[in-house]
Amino acid sequence: MVAAVNGQRKVFDLLVQKGCDLSVRDDNGNNILHAASFGGDIQIVEDLLSRDYLLSRNIIHIDSRNNTGWTPVMLAAVNGRKEVFDLLVKNECDLKVFTKDNNNMLHAASYGGSVQIVESILSRKVADMESRGENGATPVMLAAKSGQRKVFDLLVRNDCNLSEKDDSDRNILHYACVSDNVQIVEYIISQGLDDLNSKDENGQTPMMVAEKEGSEKVISLLEIRGYGMGRRQRTSRCCLC
Repeated sequence: MVAAVNGQRKVFDLLVQKGCDLSVRDDNGNNILHAASFGGDIQIVEDLLSRDYLLSRNIIHIDSRNNTGWTPVMLAAVNGRKEVFDLLVKNECDLKVFTKDNNNMLHAASYGGSVQIVESILSRKVADMESRGENGATPVMLAAKSGQRKVFDLLVRNDCNLSEKDDSDRNILHYACVSDNVQIVEYIISQGLDDLNSKDENGQTPMMVAEKEGSEKVISLLEIRGYGMGRRQRTSRCCLC
């Protein structure tokens, strides 16, 4: 499983030749196909899908789920593994699945950052662009959170809603301040969606999120734009202030 998740095909082949057990699952419920799909070596995935005894005995299934409901194709998408994604789709995997946290394929792909995978999902109309996943986050929020500029731009071109808030009252700017991608933050500001005083349910503003995550470029951008008192000014106060 470690060989598969790291795409080490020669090591994988050697261990299989030595009779390793391909039926095991890890503590999170992932099987060997989950591991290989995340790892991204298409030959390992092809090898597993060709082993009839694994499929016939239901040792692995193309739509098998781990403990949180993630399928192999979702793990391929969240890690941006386009070749593996295409192979699993060709083998008729289910693209309409949801995790236990309500994430769907578009959430996974948007976080993973492959424009081609996101385009494929959008063209197949298997997931709503405004769907809410874990904590009520939309796909574009996850693209912003992981700093996936090209996917963010693609979703914006497809008229996604940037004014939504998640279940914790975080807006798109809160999410964008996590990744330190200044281009995404600059775009949000240019659209007038830059309320730096907005607070989530824990009272955190986007600037606080940026500081918590150590997003230095975003912090500098916000300070240059004149949003609130900069971090260096705050931390320079004496202990009695």
